[in-house]
Amino acid sequence: MRHHGGAAALAIVISTRPPAGDRQVDVRPTIQLLTSLITNAPELYATARVLLLATDDAELAALKPQVGGVLLRSFATALRERSSNASFADVHRMPEAIGCLAPRPFASVEDLLRYGAIWRTIKRAYGASIAVDEMRASHVLVTDADGFVWKDVSVSAIIQSSNTLWYADHRGRSPTLDIERSPHVDTHARARSYCSMHPWVSKLLKIGAWEAHGPRMAIGRDWQAWEELITKEELLPAPDSDIADDPLLVLNASIFAELWNHLEGTWRAPFADAVLLSLLMPADLYKHCVRGDVLFLELMYRSFVFKFHSRASARTVGGHVYRYQFRNSTAVLETTYPVAASPVGSAYRSVLPGAADHSWFHPAPSGFSRLWLHLNGSLQVREAIRAVYGGGARSSSTPLVAARLDLRGASRCEAVDLILQMPGGAAALMLPSSPAPATLWAECEGLKATRSKLGSTLSGLGGGAGPFIDAAVDPPAYLRHRGEWVPEY
Repeated sequence: MRHHGGAAALAIVISTRPPAGDRQVDVRPTIQLLTSLITNAPELYATARVLLLATDDAELAALKPQVGGVLLRSFATALRERSSNASFADVHRMPEAIGCLAPRPFASVEDLLRYGAIWRTIKRAYGASIAVDEMRASHVLVTDADGFVWKDVSVSAIIQSSNTLWYADHRGRSPTLDIERSPHVDTHARARSYCSMHPWVSKLLKIGAWEAHGPRMAIGRDWQAWEELITKEELLPAPDSDIADDPLLVLNASIFAELWNHLEGTWRAPFADAVLLSLLMPADLYKHCVRGDVLFLELMYRSFVFKFHSRASARTVGGHVYRYQFRNSTAVLETTYPVAASPVGSAYRSVLPGAADHSWFHPAPSGFSRLWLHLNGSLQVREAIRAVYGGGARSSSTPLVAARLDLRGASRCEAVDLILQMPGGAAALMLPSSPAPATLWAECEGLKATRSKLGSTLSGLGGGAGPFIDAAVDPPAYLRHRGEWVPEY
């Protein structure tokens, strides 16, 4: 991948949903997200470059009449042009080529599961590489087509916000626990971290213990070896840190090119091949990382940034300037709304408001996204959200411009009203989250007057299907399996 320098300060890459049964394409989520961007964030849309990344040529053709003037590219075309593996000529055969979820035959596996975390990671990475090469973007915001843009935010605010990367401490802290006994670690979170870091860590650092303990660390075991390696080699901010906590995935083009070129050079293969090849060495990793489908772009990129481009405190060390800082979101929650900083584990469900629809969540979502689950009319929760996203609780005036939340619970109107009331770009981008259901515009007072405005934007684009998602017909299987694709849950 070539990095040309920043002709565009920011590119926004929206990766479409994977196809459902019999490759049926649903472009509504993509159209809804794009429409909300154009309507509610005109400054951002005017100053950033936008790329829609379709899965294949058929989906690209379905999108083209509805998104006039927006750059469209196909993952299938990018993969054919940039990969030497003939089995990748058809992106819909990649799951079989990867063999994730094997040994069950794919005929018996729900179609949506075929396009898992590895597939989506590779697709988004190729979308980012297109943005860097064709748009000459210095920063790339990459997201799946799940979410909504509620208000305007500047390109500079997004880039500035992305310079601080928030991680959750999966151990958390609770006054009800025996202080002499640490909370249980989240073994699945460790598996996600190990498999996502392995492609760039294994060869570069030449750590014998990394591969020797790999097959067990890939299932969250060998805890002592894991903690020693993570601490000694400075691979993560803490052994149980969730560096995917921050929903704003903004790739620095220079660092992303460094990671891309490192993988291709190390494994002597194009990026997609290199990622998959790395997960087969040692061979025991296959059944954990590949079949378990636990590799995420957020974790791969941010761990690389932490190792080579950040420092916990000093910004300049030995003449080298480190632009990125990693900060503990759990520590902020402990002082802002301590209940949301409870340790990882299914017991956390018991402290959620009874009205919260959390049945589809991973047993312990972590970090700032937890605050939205506690919304139940409480002034204390609303003030905590304002303090965190507005900057007050974080000793910073820079707002958090992105939030990850679900809008299917009873407090969805309260969440939307709070986002619209917060000043500036705080929580302007709801990414990656469940789409905003059409019912919101009838239920929420603050939105009733904006439906026609969104419809006008869609007409200007040339679309006619309507940008609103009917939650009743949104595929339940998709919503159920989103948790497999978003690393926090």
